[in-house]
Amino acid sequence: MELKGRKSLLEQLKRPVKAGRAAHAMIFAGPSGSGRHSAALWMAQGFNCLEAPEKRPCGKCPECRRMLSGSANELIEIEPDGESARSIKIETARALIERISIRPEGRVKCVIIREADKMTIDAQDALLKTFEEPPPYVAFFLITERPTALLPTVRSRCVTLRFAPLKTDEVRSYLIRQQNLLPDEAERLAHLSGGCIGKALLWISDARLNQWHDKICEVFKDFAAPKDVARAGAALGAIAPKPAQKAAFASFLSAMLELSAGELLRQKPKTQLAGILLQNGLDAEKLLSAIMEFNRLRAANINIQYAVDALLYGMVM
Repeated sequence: MELKGRKSLLEQLKRPVKAGRAAHAMIFAGPSGSGRHSAALWMAQGFNCLEAPEKRPCGKCPECRRMLSGSANELIEIEPDGESARSIKIETARALIERISIRPEGRVKCVIIREADKMTIDAQDALLKTFEEPPPYVAFFLITERPTALLPTVRSRCVTLRFAPLKTDEVRSYLIRQQNLLPDEAERLAHLSGGCIGKALLWISDARLNQWHDKICEVFKDFAAPKDVARAGAALGAIAPKPAQKAAFASFLSAMLELSAGELLRQKPKTQLAGILLQNGLDAEKLLSAIMEFNRLRAANINIQYAVDALLYGMVM
């Protein structure tokens, strides 16, 4: 397992892995695709690796292989419940407390809570004592884009590690060197990823994205005034209609528009969408403000379609 582009962070994480123990609860804060989950898995693997401390994690011993395959009893992953994936409820927290009461076969039982900011207040309250005084064989990793959305009492019981986005040039160089992308494609993906290699790699492997890209461009070809908002909003909503797709689509739409806004501000439209927006006379400053509001609404778990409509109104009002 590799923490791509995170050499300094990797060195920081090696110390507790060699010692066989980290803080009882850690918050890994940063944008999606910034390496937070990979780092948590890397540490879980290292804590239970059978090799000598300086070689952990080796990636080859039975414990490492089980961790990589997701079959290790020492690894518990929690994420938002239900079809809408909006929250982690108190029932999940109580079940987790019961699960960690059983000693692991390996050295450390590692709990990774994805989108930890989506824990309900009741769920966070239920876990407070466990975060403060967990069993000696348990380590928690809370993964979140919004650490301030966690209760202050939760944050005070955890060590926070921040995963800042990488520079665009770092992502571009990695994609050319390690993924054999052509420079223009690497440049586009590096900008779209917002400095997150994990997001760029996901988009390389996701066949939907080229379709989404073309359909988004098609929608904006006839978008220039408030009268176009309803039609454009419905068309964008129809591109990824399934609930499980909506968050990924919204992230991709935001990234495309951010890249286009930057090109328009520099008066160097390179991408297809930037050319369309320029031709339609849309203002780059308005576009940036609309994107900021769109991302704020997304972070607050507002309905995606409502956020899209607000984005479109902000672009033309």
